[in-house]
Amino acid sequence: MPATAIAAGLVGLFGQLLSRYQYTSALPYVTAAIGPLLPGSAVYFALLNFAKNEMNTGMASLSRAAALALAIAIGVNLGSETARMFLVVPGGAGPARGEADARFSSSCASGASGASHRASAPHGPAQWCEPPAASRRL
Repeated sequence: MPATAIAAGLVGLFGQLLSRYQYTSALPYVTAAIGPLLPGSAVYFALLNFAKNEMNTGMASLSRAAALALAIAIGVNLGSETARMFLVVPGGAGPARGEADARFSSSCASGASGASHRASAPHGPAQWCEPPAASRRL
């Protein structure tokens, strides 16, 4: 099972690297690469044992399949997040995050309401002090 988790981690890592290189989503790369890792034989043997009325063996095989699926999910997510932690977003032009936050907080702290600030905001909805009416619903 650790080998499956490590392989899934590498799938997530390289899927994220390829997606950044190609400027696309990582989903096609990861989906295609986890196919060989899926626990098909464990599910098959679990169902076979259930059909033979060997419930204990069937449950053991089914729990092994669930554990392998969980290891794949955790490995892919950890690999993907590891890659995202060290990679820069392509095309990340614009103001630094700190400058944008400071500009936003200073305009909202000055008492500008959302309606009056919307008319004068050159930077669009990201500068609104209050959320639009559609996002205020509970």
